[in-house]
Amino acid sequence: MGRAQIVQAEAARVAPTADMNPVLLKPNTDTGAQVVLQGKVSSTESAKGYFRDTSKWAAAAFESLHRLMAKHELLVIEGAGSCAEMNLYKRDFVNFRTAREAGASVILVADIDRGGVFAQVVGTLSVLPPEDRLLVKGVIINRFRGDIELFRDGVEMIEKMAGIPVLGVIPISGGLRLTQRMLFRFPPKLTLPPGLLLERLALQSSISPIYPILRTFPLLKRIPVLISITFIIPDRLMATICWCFQARRMCVATLTGFVPWAGRRRL
Repeated sequence: MGRAQIVQAEAARVAPTADMNPVLLKPNTDTGAQVVLQGKVSSTESAKGYFRDTSKWAAAAFESLHRLMAKHELLVIEGAGSCAEMNLYKRDFVNFRTAREAGASVILVADIDRGGVFAQVVGTLSVLPPEDRLLVKGVIINRFRGDIELFRDGVEMIEKMAGIPVLGVIPISGGLRLTQRMLFRFPPKLTLPPGLLLERLALQSSISPIYPILRTFPLLKRIPVLISITFIIPDRLMATICWCFQARRMCVATLTGFVPWAGRRRL
């Protein structure tokens, strides 16, 4: 399952299960992805092949949904992508079709940090079919920067244009150490200590190993590093190996920080 769903399960203080991420797409090219159904690899599909017939994926998703509904009193369901991609709407099962299947109300979350929040909210609501538009009960403005007093009139304008309440404005937080899947974007500007080389690949499934490097930046400024190699052992370890000349030894940057490398060993 995806890292984001694991983090969300931990935040809810429940054990993560594959039912929480029943259809996982792991891109392997610009136009294709491996499809993982309920925790097991199903197939590798092109974008056209995946959207040609989504009934198989939808059946697995709804099976997991009903299993979770039987187990838990309350579910928070996160959609995927835009909920208003009208050219794909009839084949989209991860947003309003799931809401209808669950009998759930919908809250539209808009990212104001990306800009265009008025267009996001009003534009989305304007293109939705009437029956799905009625499911939307409110809006949350996410990732707000600055003085909230300067946006109060903006809240009133959104409520007037959308006809539904703004349920809250959530400030952006730079202190959350979320996984890279949650952060999504590779840092555009990355300042590293002298001698540390970090390679950005065209296709990479995870950049989580670099975050311990950023978190331990004060340490690295004192330890010259010549080379680092990031490697992934499936289901076991994701780490960056660094040769530290000052310490004359190898160190491993794991998801929790730097530890000495004790030589060859089975991982």
